[in-house]
Amino acid sequence: MFDRSTLATATVLIAVLAATSPARAETEADMSFDGMVKMARMDTNKDGRVSKKEFLDRMGAVWDMRAKKAAMKDGTMSADDFEKMVLMYLKAGG
Repeated sequence: MFDRSTLATATVLIAVLAATSPARAETEADMSFDGMVKMARMDTNKDGRVSKKEFLDRMGAVWDMRAKKAAMKDGTMSADDFEKMVLMYLKAGG
């Protein structure tokens, strides 16, 4: 079992690696983790840079996507749900 610190670090690393991966065709309907963390989607004001607010907004959308899949009722994720989310993205290659 991973500790929370390791999982959090892995999640951020996946986001960074996915944002720098080669471009693929993408549509607004692409709600995969890889699609959600692409630079083009994070850079909402199209200035060629990602601000902290843009990054956190996009990560909030990733959270919301996972919360919907996990049918969360209280807006919190259990350690088990969090681990499943991170492992799912690690297995998918981010």
